[in-house]
Amino acid sequence: MDSQAKIGITADWGGGLVASTDGLRFVVPVRSLYARPSPLYFGVGKRPRGTTWLNTVSDKMMGLGGLLVPGTMRDSMYILDAIHRLDATEHPDIITTDQGSYSDIVYGMFAICGYQFAPRHADITDTQLWWIDTAMLEGDITRDHRASNGWGAFNALSLRRVSLPAIVAEWDDMMRVAGSLATNRVRAYDLIKMMTAGGRLTSLGNAFAHYGRIFKTLQCATKRCSVRTEVKDRRRFAVVAARRKLEAA
Repeated sequence: MDSQAKIGITADWGGGLVASTDGLRFVVPVRSLYARPSPLYFGVGKRPRGTTWLNTVSDKMMGLGGLLVPGTMRDSMYILDAIHRLDATEHPDIITTDQGSYSDIVYGMFAICGYQFAPRHADITDTQLWWIDTAMLEGDITRDHRASNGWGAFNALSLRRVSLPAIVAEWDDMMRVAGSLATNRVRAYDLIKMMTAGGRLTSLGNAFAHYGRIFKTLQCATKRCSVRTEVKDRRRFAVVAARRKLEAA
């Protein structure tokens, strides 16, 4: 990354603040702890097993690192682990991924660690949006209370209210989770499994889910076009700028 930064044209490709993470499936023909069966991706046969390489690439066309994932488990459970193990000296601020790699808890865990999680929502019209009201902290209203206030046209969007007391009650533990993730003391994968054990959210998982809903709503409400489209536009402009430089030379 440091050597690439010394090449002038790379500044036209991007600032290194955006990175995309996606999984690449590979068949593993030998016995391995990381190989898992999946007829959809690896077919059927005597040893239809494979693994996933979770790859991270920056908007400067440079690979930042990756993580080996057993089989075809959900990428969202490993993305944050991959980000914290990047080879880059400066980590990106915005992380893009596909539609199937997000949940409210993942949004919350990225936000608590200082990253903007930006998955590509396939149909934004079906995404539940949320709003916050500080009156909940004073006990004046509950999460299910609905009132017509100064939100104007937003009242017609069927917004649901984020439970701020749930976040405040677990805030100290959420900070401890952020520190443990940043120092690689614990894996995000293990935390997500712990907070969703038995198909029910723990109190900490519920707090992360409500915290993540704030940033999911901001992402959906402020980004009409996906970050991926913005990166594509930036790359197209970079190609045009590079072509002009070559013509001028």
